[in-house]
Amino acid sequence: MQPTATPWIAATLLAAALATGCGAPAATLPATAPPVAAATTATAATAGATAAPDVQGSATPAPPPCSGTPVEGTVPGASGLARVVDVASASHEDAGYDRFVIRLSAAPTSYRVIPQGTPDFFEDASGRPVTLEGVAGVRISLQGVAGTPAYAGPTDLHPRLVQLREARQTGSFEGVVSWGLGLAGNAASPTLVVDIVTR
Repeated sequence: MQPTATPWIAATLLAAALATGCGAPAATLPATAPPVAAATTATAATAGATAAPDVQGSATPAPPPCSGTPVEGTVPGASGLARVVDVASASHEDAGYDRFVIRLSAAPTSYRVIPQGTPDFFEDASGRPVTLEGVAGVRISLQGVAGTPAYAGPTDLHPRLVQLREARQTGSFEGVVSWGLGLAGNAASPTLVVDIVTR
């Protein structure tokens, strides 16, 4: 029996807004986002969140666009013992968006999804600069995620989708896991959906 995924945060980012800095967010997430029970068919903002790591082929409609406004919050009751189980990406060209999914074993204590105007990042702990493929970026930071055992899957993905060009783990240090996303800034498919789900 496969476990059902529990989506607890979805952030929708409009890459064009990253460069222009336009204003109102469309993702309506509360400052605290407690886990919610969900079937394998989820709402538009969290669609495709199933226990299987493959997120391709979803017939889900595109989520509403929003600006490059950061999304952050805490998860009440989270144990701080989460682990990264899987990461995946997919293009939903027919619906006009790309998706990046981080699957965790449990909810993290807090999260931040921050758009930025460049694909330049720094690795946690070392401070080493990293430039990803693309012209803009999104930084994802998950607190309360154990680095031991370390995530054994790929940590530098090059999906080269319409919008999402590269995804790289930029840190797993002192209970914080960070990922950087490099974006193309392609107006043909301007939306990127970031889903963080528990299995």
